Amino acid sequence: MASTELAPGQSGQHHRSLLLLILVLIVAGLSLAAWRYAVEPEAPAALGDRLWDLEIAIQSEATANETSIEIALPLDTRFLRTVGQQISHPGWKQSFRHKNASGRASKIVLSATEEGSLTVNALFSVHASATPHLGRGAENKPLDTATRDKYLQDHPMLLITHASLLGLVEQLQLELPSDTLLPDLIYQRVRQLRPHPGEDLLEVPDILARGVANERERAYTMVALCRAAKIPARLVKGFILKESPRAKVHFWVEVFRDDRWQPYDPVYGYQKAVPPEYLPVARGPSEVVTFHGTSAYSVEYAISNADPLLEVTETTHQDWREMLDLTRLPLDARQMLAALMLLPFGVLLTAAICEPTGIRAYGVFTPTLLATSLVYIPWPSALMVFGVVLTLGVVGRSAMPSELPRVPRLSIVLTLVALGVGASASLMEYLEMSSGGELILLPLVILASLVDRFYSVFDDDGWQTAMVRLGWTVALAISCLPIVQYEALGHAMTRFPELHLLTLAAILALSLYRGKRLAQTASFAWLNWPQKPGREKRTRKPRS
Repeated sequence: MASTELAPGQSGQHHRSLLLLILVLIVAGLSLAAWRYAVEPEAPAALGDRLWDLEIAIQSEATANETSIEIALPLDTRFLRTVGQQISHPGWKQSFRHKNASGRASKIVLSATEEGSLTVNALFSVHASATPHLGRGAENKPLDTATRDKYLQDHPMLLITHASLLGLVEQLQLELPSDTLLPDLIYQRVRQLRPHPGEDLLEVPDILARGVANERERAYTMVALCRAAKIPARLVKGFILKESPRAKVHFWVEVFRDDRWQPYDPVYGYQKAVPPEYLPVARGPSEVVTFHGTSAYSVEYAISNADPLLEVTETTHQDWREMLDLTRLPLDARQMLAALMLLPFGVLLTAAICEPTGIRAYGVFTPTLLATSLVYIPWPSALMVFGVVLTLGVVGRSAMPSELPRVPRLSIVLTLVALGVGASASLMEYLEMSSGGELILLPLVILASLVDRFYSVFDDDGWQTAMVRLGWTVALAISCLPIVQYEALGHAMTRFPELHLLTLAAILALSLYRGKRLAQTASFAWLNWPQKPGREKRTRKPRS
């Protein structure tokens, strides 16, 4: 077989050409993204988005220079952002209070400048996106000591050192093998409290003794039990965005675990996540509206849909440049594109692991595609499907003649994989395991190709090599799982698809690596196991 290696001069020219291509891709990607951002710096409203108006009407008896009102501002989430506000406050002086590191106001403070009955009308316009925003939502960082102590401290309503709370926490801890699931058990215990419509607040020990709680008491109780168990927790006050002329403040809880705040709604039964229409306004001890210097006041809330005011441009096909705007596509198409936009990141991660280490899997794309297919079904179901399909495919493939052409061979393997998925669904139903209902979304072609490649390596290099490559493929797929599940990043790339030119440049840059692989060192030679007898290690010749 003739050698395909490049001569030293050709190699150097190829290297320079590749570097130039990488530079062009980086410049083009950044330039196009900057142009798109300059044209439309804010994410455009797309089909499926909604606009809500939150109105707050306040009336208060005021004394000049003594009475003040604090109004908490709505907080942004992965799906919600405040896009406008109007405050009418005759007789009040307005100022802002800053509490976060970015300097953004968290409250509006109104101080009375006149005597008598004064009114305030506040209107906040909230854009509800059908797709998540990148970089918004949960705070993914450890708590410092001061913040942690803040959300572990007692309160006259909580009484976290009361014997009844400590006794219940101790009882719940005995039911668990580890305290990592304790918030879930506390949530289930609070859910068992019977509802009552009263608005008078009881102390948490009395709530537990009576076994009844209103919405706010239910949330208070969960906060108290978590803090009694030394788990940071805080109360969240906000609204559920739906048409309501007499809207009420809704209460839920956020518990700090795994370095982030996880929401629990013991009223409507949401655990570790709440629906996108949940609008938080105040966290911790703060109220939505707080009064100082007066006891005579009233507050009314209203939520209305303002979609006619939302500027959504539908595709008109009058300008070819509309093809460059993927956010104008229908929601289902955007969601599918968002998933596809994550695949290059998985390929980049796989290449970044394989190139410097020298490990060999079943290709660069297979781990990412396998990870994508596993996103749609629960882990137990995924493992069962994978095991049954692989076993049935390998056994069936072994019965085929070795000289069988590739096309009929793949057709037979695909049929066996389809039968394996059917057998897995039947077995899970018999064992009363949930398949999630999305079993058919597990891409059959991916598994069929994987089984075929497995048996091809089995024929050429033996079962040990085939199993090792399968193990590396699965390990790489698990490494790609966090990326292919990062929905917000996929939607961000749907808005700026040209940034994938940078991804392509990074993949090309990895191909230039000619250094020593980790598998070529004595300490990590096991990465090359098993070596086929008589076969020399394949190494790339360093660049001249």
